[in-house]
Amino acid sequence: MLSYESYMSFLPPAMRGRAMEWFDYNQDQLALATGTSASSNITIQNDADFLVASAVCRVNLAADVSSVLVDPPITSIVTDTSSGQQWQSRPVALSTFFALTGTAAGGVAGLSGMLPFPRVVKAGGTISTTFAHLGVIAAVDVRYTYRGIKIYYFERGV
Repeated sequence: MLSYESYMSFLPPAMRGRAMEWFDYNQDQLALATGTSASSNITIQNDADFLVASAVCRVNLAADVSSVLVDPPITSIVTDTSSGQQWQSRPVALSTFFALTGTAAGGVAGLSGMLPFPRVVKAGGTISTTFAHLGVIAAVDVRYTYRGIKIYYFERGV
């Protein structure tokens, strides 16, 4: 976990005096069939911008929610659709971007899933995540979370 000062260094000066709180945006991509891809969108609430600090997910067989896949044959690509910015140049193996919970797998910065550089998504913006299931055995459920800080439009202590 980065320190408060570290998070502040990623923000434009105009955002640094605002009220903030930790927040998670969660989404499920259920029953992703083999050989298919699907996109899910998370819309950032209109009350605050969102500093995305980490990305974590859990993948299990759709037919067995108690199963946890250690290195699922899934790729992902993430886009901030409000700015049009992709967060990778092309789809990447799931475990190279997301920390996989319930496993010993790492993600970009180990089990924490901390992004190497936090990203700000503006209020009302959308994070689009596309998953492609490259496996041939069974459908999977992908449950994922973007963790970070809501940055409100009013000052701290008000």
